[in-house]
Amino acid sequence: MSDTIAIWASGAFVVIGFSAVASLLRLGTRARSVIDATSGVLRDLGDPGLDDDAKEAAMRRHAGRLFLSFLQLTLIGATSVGAPIGVLWLVDRVHPGLLHATLELTMHWPFLLASTVAVLIVLSLRAGRMPAPTSTGFQNQYTSTERLLHETAFAIAPAQLALGDLEERLFRRRLAAVPARAPVFVTALPRAGTTLLLELCVATKELGSHTYRDMPFVLMPMLWDRFARRFRVKAAARERAHGDGMMVDVDSPEAFEEILWRRFWAGHYRPDRIAAWRDDERDPEFCVELRSHLRKIVALRRQDEPTVERYVSKNNLNIARVATLSACLPDAIIVVLFRDPVQHALSLLRQHKNFLDIHGADPFARRYMADIGHFDFGDNLRPVDFDGWLDRARCRDATQLGFWLEYWSAAYAHLIAVQERLPAVRFLSYDALTARPEAGLAAVAKVLELDRPEALVAQHARLRVDPPRDMPPGSVEPTILAEAQRVRAELDKRALAF
Repeated sequence: MSDTIAIWASGAFVVIGFSAVASLLRLGTRARSVIDATSGVLRDLGDPGLDDDAKEAAMRRHAGRLFLSFLQLTLIGATSVGAPIGVLWLVDRVHPGLLHATLELTMHWPFLLASTVAVLIVLSLRAGRMPAPTSTGFQNQYTSTERLLHETAFAIAPAQLALGDLEERLFRRRLAAVPARAPVFVTALPRAGTTLLLELCVATKELGSHTYRDMPFVLMPMLWDRFARRFRVKAAARERAHGDGMMVDVDSPEAFEEILWRRFWAGHYRPDRIAAWRDDERDPEFCVELRSHLRKIVALRRQDEPTVERYVSKNNLNIARVATLSACLPDAIIVVLFRDPVQHALSLLRQHKNFLDIHGADPFARRYMADIGHFDFGDNLRPVDFDGWLDRARCRDATQLGFWLEYWSAAYAHLIAVQERLPAVRFLSYDALTARPEAGLAAVAKVLELDRPEALVAQHARLRVDPPRDMPPGSVEPTILAEAQRVRAELDKRALAF
């Protein structure tokens, strides 16, 4: 009996030693370097804008980084394994046979399963309550343990997808009882009021969304929820990183399905921009995965709110693929918000500068935002290249107001053209909504086909008119401003009336 205890204790020492050394040597960060380099290769190979010579040059460019990252990963992995085994080797000089017996134990599936579960439990317990999130990250509030858990989750994203298929079978009866009708997608350029509208929709208890509790194992949400639920505690709400007065906590709704889009459409995410999806781009496998994923999120939210029947998300990048989204989910309801272009551009510019400071102070905040698909601001900025506007832009400096006004015009001109082909897409003026909140929310409830519209209208007091900000004189070329005003006039004609 004492020998068995000694062997299991030695096995535990190997696991703890490996985890400690791997954390010290930042194994997760090195693994991410390999994944990033591999993603770069796949992105360039799938880029239709590159000819064969350019792709070959890109392959050579990535090869050196990939080899170096893989070498570092191998050395750190070997050190992480070798350090605790080296200690056991020394002990084995005094107690012969202990090392051999321990290595045999670590190869058996009961030990592998037990040690994996133990590590996850320790990570969850050490994480304690998740820090108050922002809509784009946790802004310097992740502990080292939480960062390790995040890095681990995103390093094994392909395995998450596989486990997502497994949970589809494990929870098939529960999922079969979940309605999958008429999902709602709220989208726009950032800073258009999408987060507030999402919160109002979720508060009706008829629509369910991702929350921060789904992080970081977003692609296997039901398995993660089954494991993590027992360790959860309530966290106090805090103001999000935007500094706009919106309070968020771990139960606040957020959009995380972008992670799924990135797994299937890696070629669209280029180093300096995101390529807009063509109207004819389709992937049947992705559509199946997306519909399944939305059903899982509804199932999870119904645990706490049994009246939830439909999915809702706020994902700004959906403006880049409205036609593909609509083809994938023909019954989807897509609402596109817009604001006065000058006020909108001023807000975008202010947040871009804000997140430049955040990312400069905390590289993990930048990685976190990129992992979950937020490329809106700061060092992660990758504008959507609607109809090739970036290469034609007159102002290419993102720290200038002109850049954001041109971006605004390109985005909404593109969406106007999309709506001409897809009348189901509805434009909603945030300015009009805040000016007439009760009438506006009643109209929105009708568009969303809510069974209990009064639950949405009752929240009208949360909508307020923001005081306008002055545009610095001479900060924008007159032609850029005139184009934005022209697009705004067309949007007003097409907007939901109330």
